[in-house]
Amino acid sequence: MFENITIAFDNAGCPNRCKHCWLGVHPNKNIPIKTMTEISHDFRRFSEHVRVDTWVREPDYPDNYKELWNLSNDLSYNLKPTRFELCSFYRINRDETYIEWLKQFEVDTYQLTIFGGKRKTDYYVGRKGAFEEIMNATNLLLDNGLIPRWQMFLTKDNIDEVDDVLNLISDMNLRERCSNLGKTFEFFVHVGSIDGENTNQYDQWITKSDLPSISKEYFKGQEELITEKDICDKYKDSDKTNNIVSNEPVFYISSDLDVFPNYTEMSPWWSLGNLKTDSLDEVLNNYRGNKSIAQKAMTNVTYSELVNKHGNFNSEKLFHEEDFITYLLNRYCEEQPNSN
Repeated sequence: MFENITIAFDNAGCPNRCKHCWLGVHPNKNIPIKTMTEISHDFRRFSEHVRVDTWVREPDYPDNYKELWNLSNDLSYNLKPTRFELCSFYRINRDETYIEWLKQFEVDTYQLTIFGGKRKTDYYVGRKGAFEEIMNATNLLLDNGLIPRWQMFLTKDNIDEVDDVLNLISDMNLRERCSNLGKTFEFFVHVGSIDGENTNQYDQWITKSDLPSISKEYFKGQEELITEKDICDKYKDSDKTNNIVSNEPVFYISSDLDVFPNYTEMSPWWSLGNLKTDSLDEVLNNYRGNKSIAQKAMTNVTYSELVNKHGNFNSEKLFHEEDFITYLLNRYCEEQPNSN
């Protein structure tokens, strides 16, 4: 049925409750290895190439992360699980063997997210002590020959702390320390996608008036941003719709075994079914047939309907165009009967 399939289990969850998380906050629960094994094997009926990951929100968070990495390799079928430039700063601070374990992978740079100083970072990560852990993880990576990269999500609430972060980079000699390892230290700021937990930041979203205060040197993707007003004007008469069905889909499987396409937040209206009560055949037919509330809306509700119903034609807030359309689609779906 599919050329490739990637499935990712939200096993164990995440230690943080980040206010920018596009996936949303969900319970931290373990999925039995037997269950992940059975589901992974079942997917092989629908593709000769299946990649399996045992995490969605935070890699290497559970104590048995090494066992789970081996499980990912065992369960993947004619594909290999992927290591990204992501690591668990929670794990780095609690497991002396973790960084040495990371060295086996062909990844030499790991991205960490900061939101300003201690107060802002702890607030946006949703956990006290997060700032100190990120600082310690940065030092430990460098001490072990690995390169940290910092990203910062911007809102009106923390935009004035960009200079504080730049001062911190200088005080920690991060550029020089990376240079000594033959690499360049990277720091960039950007806006996140307006879905999941980040929808709660809408009122704090940056606007055109904020741009002069942000150095273009660090603002990644600034030229791609467009105002909400301009997006609404562009699509106010558009009959455009969208369709995410792919021959190489990625599916997220929650700890309760709800299945979601990897497109936006894991909200009920995106659910393709539940593997406790629905067969995998039904779930994949729902995906291919655009039968979930959200996929049905995506293929039938025009951009014109979305911007006229939920857009603000006077807003100077800056978004990536398709991210904002997805935000409007999520607001539309949220209002539909049986969306919860």
